[in-house]
Parts: sequence; C-alpha cells; structure tokens
Amino acid sequence: MEAFIAIPLVIIGSVFGLWLAIKLIGVIGTVAIHIFRFIGGEITDLLRIVGSIITGLVFVPLVLFSVLIGRWSASAHYGRALQAETKAAGLAAYRCLVGHPLRLVGAQALLEGIEQRVPEAMAGAPTRDKPTKRSGKFDGYMIVGSLAGGGSGGKLYVAEPDAIKRASFERSGAGEVDQVVIKSFSLQDGSSLPQIVRESRSLDAAKKLGLVLDHQLDGE
Repeated sequence: MEAFIAIPLVIIGSVFGLWLAIKLIGVIGTVAIHIFRFIGGEITDLLRIVGSIITGLVFVPLVLFSVLIGRWSASAHYGRALQAETKAAGLAAYRCLVGHPLRLVGAQALLEGIEQRVPEAMAGAPTRDKPTKRSGKFDGYMIVGSLAGGGSGGKLYVAEPDAIKRASFERSGAGEVDQVVIKSFSLQDGSSLPQIVRESRSLDAAKKLGLVLDHQLDGE
C-alpha cells in the first residue's frame, strides 16, 4: 500500500523538480542575456564616444578654416556637423552612465520620461519669438510669436501684416488676412545656400498655386 502511495509522490516530486529546474534555467538565461546586453551596450557606446570625439576633432579645423577664408555657409555646415557629433557623444555617455545600468536592474520605466517625453517636448518647442538682428526685419509684418522649426532648418514666425500688406492680399483675392506664418532661412543663422535656393524655388511654385501669400530672396 505504501508503495502505491510512494510512486505517485515520486512522480509528482520529479515533475515539480523538473519544472523548477526549467524555471531556474530560464531565470539564469534571462539574467545572462541582460548582462551580455549591458556589456555589449557599454562597449558599443564607449566606441561611439571615441568615434564622435575623433570625428569632432576633424570638424573643428574645418570650421575654423572656413571662418578664416570667409566661407560662412561652409562654416555653418561644419558647425552643425560638429554639434551633431557632440550630441551623439553626449547621448552615448548618458546611456553608459544611466541608461544601461538601469535597464540591467529592470528599472527602464524610469527612463521613459527622459528618453521619450522630454525629447518630444523639446522638438515641439517654438523657436525664438523674435528674429535675430542678423536676420533683419520683415517689412510689412510684426512678429508676434513663433512655431517649432521644421526638418528643413528654417525658422517659423507668427506675424501680423500691416494695413498695406492686408490691402495687397485682399486685392490678390486672398481675403482678410489677420495672421501669417513666416518661414525664414538665413546664412547668418546657420542655413546653407543650397537650402535657401531650394526653398526659394519651391516657394515660387507654391505662390503660383495660391499656397503662399508672399516670398522674397535677398543676399542673406
């Protein structure tokens, strides 16, 4: 009788032991994967930091040389590239010091605000509310605010046209225009000449389609 009771207990004990062993192996495997990901991420980002530093050291003399010979568009272009390398190095350093360690201990939820919501809010933030003195003024318009810049690098300003501009818009069939959005590209603010030329051509076509009220191109 005892043998009949012992056999099922042995079977149940064996099944439970096997299940426990499988679970333990799974836990060990998960921990090992996290550790390997942590080590791999740290090594990769350390290499990114070194690579960004080396690349930045190449861009610095290019910026300085372009300034010395008066190639302002080129200096702004290389300056933006240097800024991008600095940003990449900073993000890699953040991941090495904060991101990877927190993910290793399963606290990645703490990073959602910093890594997702903060960048989204910063990307959607308006630019400066007034143009810089280097950009000049927009004749016939009073700047009253700004919008977040687009991917093309232009500055977006909210403006109110003066009486003369409003009258010209009405004569052109645009109706009553109380506010407009001004998209500005300037060499002095870091835009490149190819960007300005492309934008000018597209704006000319858009004006013919009635999508743009006004546009102009000057030396800056």
